[in-house]
Amino acid sequence: QLTLFDINVKKANVYNLNAKEIRFDYDIFSIIREKTLQSYLTAQTLGGRIEGNVRLKMDKGRQYLIELKFINLDLDKFVRDFNLDDKIQISGRLGGRLSLEGENLVIKLIDGNFIAGQDGGILTIKDKRFLENVAKRSGQSLDILVESFKNYRYNKGLMKLSLEKNNIIFDVALDGESGSRNLNIILHDFKLGKEKL
Repeated sequence: QLTLFDINVKKANVYNLNAKEIRFDYDIFSIIREKTLQSYLTAQTLGGRIEGNVRLKMDKGRQYLIELKFINLDLDKFVRDFNLDDKIQISGRLGGRLSLEGENLVIKLIDGNFIAGQDGGILTIKDKRFLENVAKRSGQSLDILVESFKNYRYNKGLMKLSLEKNNIIFDVALDGESGSRNLNIILHDFKLGKEKL
């Protein structure tokens, strides 16, 4: 078992993540015999907890499979830690599952399903360029969209995360007293780093 305390991982102007504790439970014999790191991890971060399994082949291909469970994460803290304050403001809690599969720095599969906590929350989208793009695609008035995503109170929330041709797709469905809001957010050409030739 390996336990790390008070971890800070940051990249300037992109994210600044803090974890109170990260614990790895692993089998030393699988590393020696099979050149495979198999570990169960738990982390206290983003105001909640993450649990999951990690499987990493230590050979040349470095194939990996990561399966995580997210418990009661604080959405406001997520926004602050990823420096998204100027684009979005959101309150509430989130839980769900995420699977990540790949080889070296190439991600081949992302599959995630998340659900908002039972108390819901409040959402304001401040990114005008994003709302302008939504207005163009939907044919709706920009002014109406700005108002509909200002202090929007949601009671239910679902999010699906997937990967299509190096694009990460976020499909978000929210429901509240003033109606439903659906968002489709695409992060184009996502890569962890340069591929080895």
